[in-house]
Amino acid sequence: MVSTFRRIAGLLLSPLYQIDKDFFAGKKVILIGPAKTVESELANINLDDYDFIIRMNRSIDLPLPVAKNPRRIDVLFHNFKEHGHRGAGIITRAKVKSCGIKMIVFSRGGERRIGSLFKASFKMLSRGIIHAQLKCLPESFYTDLRNRLGGYSPTTGTLALMYLLNSKVDSLKVIGLTFFQTRYVDGYNDKLLADKDGASWAEERNIHNVQSEALLVYDALKGRCHVSLGQGVVQALQRSCDLKQI
Repeated sequence: MVSTFRRIAGLLLSPLYQIDKDFFAGKKVILIGPAKTVESELANINLDDYDFIIRMNRSIDLPLPVAKNPRRIDVLFHNFKEHGHRGAGIITRAKVKSCGIKMIVFSRGGERRIGSLFKASFKMLSRGIIHAQLKCLPESFYTDLRNRLGGYSPTTGTLALMYLLNSKVDSLKVIGLTFFQTRYVDGYNDKLLADKDGASWAEERNIHNVQSEALLVYDALKGRCHVSLGQGVVQALQRSCDLKQI
């Protein structure tokens, strides 16, 4: 009975939060993950060239190693699990203003999503965060992605990337995503002391499967001439998919 109610509530209320399918259409977008490789991948990139800079979770606390506007985040993908062992960082009014965040995309799915969305919305209002929209992705998109991953939940980075690949962007640059083959930038998750620790942490509690994610992303990238990958992303996909070149 409760599950049925949740499904009906989700169908009725999710459209209130759902991101406009054309929000990124025709835009130049860069997706910046938190892998350590981002530091070298940013070297020859001018972030002013992009309409949207997209980052995720605890990145709200971590300025980029660039001289101009290092805190800029236009869209933040966040799971709103702010505390605990897998906490993604606390969202505050000051941080949102400092980063210039225009939209926060709630990155969780499932039948409990609508209740979690309401809680997230209340958190934002109670903290005076009124200059950033709270949005979610279509539940059908999340469900399809999870099915293609064999029932595993997609990580935030893969969720964001797969959505952008289907968003009719003008161009997409992807850096800082290594499918948990490398450490994070300092301060993102300092529990991981070596590159080899990433996959086991991601797959803890059997929620994610990073090998399946890498294969899914590799397949989705085929024929996408408007997508450019940072060197660290390319190398991670090569290792994950056992390829000589991409």
